[in-house]
Amino acid sequence: MQQCEFFTVVISHILIAVSAFVLSLITVLITYRYEKKRPIWFNLLNLPAVALSIFLSYHFLEYNKISLIITLLLIGYLYFLRQFNLRIMSFDVSFRIIYLSMGFTRNEYLKNLLLSESKLFFAGSFITFILISTVADIFHELTLIISNSCYSTMTVFFISLLVVLCIINWTKKDIVKNNSKFPA
Repeated sequence: MQQCEFFTVVISHILIAVSAFVLSLITVLITYRYEKKRPIWFNLLNLPAVALSIFLSYHFLEYNKISLIITLLLIGYLYFLRQFNLRIMSFDVSFRIIYLSMGFTRNEYLKNLLLSESKLFFAGSFITFILISTVADIFHELTLIISNSCYSTMTVFFISLLVVLCIINWTKKDIVKNNSKFPA
């Protein structure tokens, strides 16, 4: 992969990540304003599931670039929704009652405390999504160059590994919540 082509790939993934982040931020602000309980689909994609979805998208949608971009945008949107939800839940346990008892509204709590204190967390999530999607794109291009038989073996192994990581990640949180004396 040439240097110019590499930068084009990175810039395209940055644009997809920015679009997904802005859409998820708008969704969180609207949902938090009108609903007290967040929908279940805010917790849909953990990090291994994002990586698995992106690698599968590159595997199955390699010839249809528009579908691939839309799929990456949807995956990024759901990933950033989950990151917002995780951050909101962690702050709700600690600070929500204190902040609201001081006379602030829910919207002020969300904008002033939560979003301003979570900039590094969201920057890390943003960079993680860009890195995963860029590595998936480069991995896909490199494995196509190697050979078809090696490509299929490597792809099956890597996808199997990601499925196992997804399952471990989802069950790990349930085990921690059930065995802990403190709320997670």
